[in-house]
Amino acid sequence: MFFGRKHRLSRSSGRNADRDEPPDEMFVRRDARELGNWRESAQRVTRAWNAWLAADRPARGWCYDDYEEALAEEERAAAQFERMLQLAKAAQQADSDSA
Repeated sequence: MFFGRKHRLSRSSGRNADRDEPPDEMFVRRDARELGNWRESAQRVTRAWNAWLAADRPARGWCYDDYEEALAEEERAAAQFERMLQLAKAAQQADSDSA
């Protein structure tokens, strides 16, 4: 709500569509994208773990390396998602402080 009126979301078909969106919606889109990245990387960890469990002895070392790489990727994705949440929280705090 802005000055007692509901804010209408405009959808722009231009190249700078993100700039036309309200800041809250931009954060939601970024957060959703980062959450999706985190979930995909977590699923890769599960697939790599299962592959390691199912691997025969000669392939176990290679599968475990893939598992460790997936864990590191998931950790990076989780950290990025946490940073995005902190930015959104800081923006909300700044908005409430200025109101």
